[in-house]
Amino acid sequence: MPSREEEAWATARLFLGAFIAEPDQQYFGSALFPSTKITSVSLPPASTNASSPNVPVSVTVRCTIPESFNNRVGNLHGGAASTIFDNLNSVALAVWANHCAPNEDLASRWYRTGVSRTLNVSYLRPVQVGDEVDVLNEVMSVGKNMALVRSVMTKVKDGKVVCTCEHHKASVMGGEKL
Repeated sequence: MPSREEEAWATARLFLGAFIAEPDQQYFGSALFPSTKITSVSLPPASTNASSPNVPVSVTVRCTIPESFNNRVGNLHGGAASTIFDNLNSVALAVWANHCAPNEDLASRWYRTGVSRTLNVSYLRPVQVGDEVDVLNEVMSVGKNMALVRSVMTKVKDGKVVCTCEHHKASVMGGEKL
């Protein structure tokens, strides 16, 4: 029988794989997914309250910045960085929903990872097209209707932080109004 951590890895791969499995579907941001791979998944101890900000669920994804994500000087475009965060931090929220949600209602509300309420990105350093980056995504807090995921993007070659993100998400089940 797989361990809780192995099941969390499988969930992360499955969720990310859903983006990759449809290469013929072109949508904004889809150029990123062929280069992505999950490098770590971390769960709090089973006895811990997973919504506690002291023990976040985290998923780190490594990817290569595609050429279509560049700005006119060959660096990662700010809007593209936001797209990367928007897509990749959803993987961590899906892992939380499957393995840490305290009840079935919250698990079903958050498995589809909701919609963005606010997505704040701070750009600290340029990252060039073709660079490999790690994106650490931490689920900091989850409630019935709102969740917070914090992410940090670092360059693989030197470990420097290039941008950070604070992403507030809203659960919209069955067309509920916010």
